[in-house]
Amino acid sequence: MTEVEARGSAESYRQSSWRAFVFVLQFLKPQWRRLLLVCLIDISISFINLTIPWFGKFIIDQAFPQRDWNLTLTIALGIASLTLLVYSLSGLRTYLYNTAEMLIGLGIREKMYRHLQRLSLDTIESVPVGQQTFRITTDADRIAHMLVRILPTATMLVEFALILAIASYVEPVLTMIVMGFLIPWTILFIWVTHYGRILDRRRLRFGELRDAGILQAAASFPTIKAFNRVRSEIKRNLSANMAVQRVSAQGYLILVGFEFATQRLIPFLKSTTIYLFLIRKVVFGEMTLGMTVPMIAYLSRLSFPLERIVNFGCWIWQTMVSAERLMHLLTTEPAIQDPPDARRVES
Repeated sequence: MTEVEARGSAESYRQSSWRAFVFVLQFLKPQWRRLLLVCLIDISISFINLTIPWFGKFIIDQAFPQRDWNLTLTIALGIASLTLLVYSLSGLRTYLYNTAEMLIGLGIREKMYRHLQRLSLDTIESVPVGQQTFRITTDADRIAHMLVRILPTATMLVEFALILAIASYVEPVLTMIVMGFLIPWTILFIWVTHYGRILDRRRLRFGELRDAGILQAAASFPTIKAFNRVRSEIKRNLSANMAVQRVSAQGYLILVGFEFATQRLIPFLKSTTIYLFLIRKVVFGEMTLGMTVPMIAYLSRLSFPLERIVNFGCWIWQTMVSAERLMHLLTTEPAIQDPPDARRVES
C-alpha cells in the first residue's frame, strides 16, 4: 500500500482476522525461548497440583481412621513442601512472563517508531498526533498481551488431558455431566466477544479522537483563545470524551449479566451437581470419603483449561482490531525507498 492510498484509508482499512494474526506473530519470535520455559513451568505446576489432592485421600482414608499421626505429619510436610515448590515456580514464571510481555511491547513500539520515521511528513501529518500516540501505546500493549499468552495457553491442553483422563477413569458419568456445563458458558462467551468486538472498534476510534483533540487544543491554545474558540473546543472535546464513556458503559452493562452467569450461576450449578453426585456415591458405599477430595478438586478444575482456551480465542478475535491498525501502518510503503546497498549511518 502506497502512502497516498494510506492517507485516506485509515478508518476504512480492514483485514481478515487470520491475516492480521499471522502478521503480528513476527513480534513473538524473539521471546519464544523465554515463553517455552514458561510453558515447562506451567506443566510442572499442573503435575504438582494434580498430586496434592491425593494426600487428602490418604489422610481421610488411612491416617485418621488408624490414628497414625506419624503418617499424618509426613503427609502434612509433603503438602507443605509441594506448596512451597509451587510458589517458587510461580514466582519464576511471573518474572519470565512479565519480562517477555514487556519486551514484546517494546519491540512493537520500536518497529512502529522506525517505520514512522521513514514515511513522508504529509503521511504522518494526515493522522493526528493523538491517534498516532494511541496506536503506539494502547494498541501495542493489547497486541503484546495477546502474543505473550499464545504458548502458555497451549499448555492448558496438557492439563485438560491429564484431568480428563483421571476423572473419566474414576467416574465417567459425572465427568461428562460436568463437561456439559461448558456448552452454555461457551455460547455466552462467544456472543459477548462478538458484540464486544463491535464496541471495541468504536471505543478505540473515539479514544483516538479524544486524545487527538486534547493534544491539538493544547498545542494551539493561543490561537484558539485569540479567535474566541475556547467554548467550542471544550464542547468538541467533551463530546468525544462522552462518546468514549458511552461505549464503555454499554460494554460494562453487558458484562454485568455475563459475569453473573459465567462466574456465579454456572459455577454454582456445577459445584452443586458435583457435591450431590459424590454424596450419593459415598452414602451407597460406592466411593470412599477420601476419594471425594481428589474428585472434587479435579472436576472443579476440569473445565478451567477449556475456559481459558475459549477465553483466549475470543481475546485474539477482539485484539485483531488493534492488529489491523498496526498492519495499516507497517504495510504502508515509504515513498522514498532505501537502495539495497545503502550504508548505515553511524551516530
